[in-house]
Amino acid sequence: MYFFLSYAQGDDQDGDVLAFYRDLSREVADLAGCRPEEAGHIDGQIPLGSDWSRELDHAVNTADCLVALTSPRYVRSEFCGREFGVFVRRVERHVAVHGVHPPALIPLRWIPSPDLPAVVKQYQYRNASTGPVYAQDGLKTLRRRQKHADLAAEFVLTLARHIVQTARQHPLHRITPPLRLSETPDAFAAPAPAPAPAQDKPATPPGGDKPAAPPGGDKPAAPPGGDKPAAPPGGEGSAAGQGGRCTIHIQGSQGVQIGDNIIQHNTWS
Repeated sequence: MYFFLSYAQGDDQDGDVLAFYRDLSREVADLAGCRPEEAGHIDGQIPLGSDWSRELDHAVNTADCLVALTSPRYVRSEFCGREFGVFVRRVERHVAVHGVHPPALIPLRWIPSPDLPAVVKQYQYRNASTGPVYAQDGLKTLRRRQKHADLAAEFVLTLARHIVQTARQHPLHRITPPLRLSETPDAFAAPAPAPAPAQDKPATPPGGDKPAAPPGGDKPAAPPGGDKPAAPPGGEGSAAGQGGRCTIHIQGSQGVQIGDNIIQHNTWS
């Protein structure tokens, strides 16, 4: 199978998605020499009575390209995120095994969406050949405007050539055992926030929570001569005999002047 078409269910209420799929399948079939029903897959074409989940799992694991019709609905769809995620895994595995990054994941601007997930933004969705109408208004609008019918047809043909060439040159790696959509994470979901680091409780000092008392009891030892501190030279109520006024001057590298006395030092630290 050459391509898998991924789209949001709400975007095909008017039949535009199915019409695009049929046009693309015909072009791919003509270029590849196969029947249109062998060219691609869309979930709306699964036969009645089939195992729906098994058919989808088989399609996403065997198609060589993903064509993703991005839109505001698309990037909010968990199921579309799972389909996209399967192809991201297959491309990553292809690179690891074959050393080549195949251009197999093709997001298209179906309806402009201002908030594309980072995993979608990393893949090129437009170039010079897609034209300004597609870039601004999206592929759905381009196909609806009659005056752009030729551009729309050329767009589909160019895309079909890309799909067939990619499938021939880089058939996408098939993972064994096959990936299951029900077990594949939504590629569009924001990553869960990392848990806050646990706060370490300060270690309890030896002997319990209460600090150890100084030697001799809880009361600090009195200075020599009693409880009262020794008075400075010149009297109890003065500093350097200056009537209780203590003037401090910094003398650069020569020392600190306290009143009329200079205390010499060698270095400041």
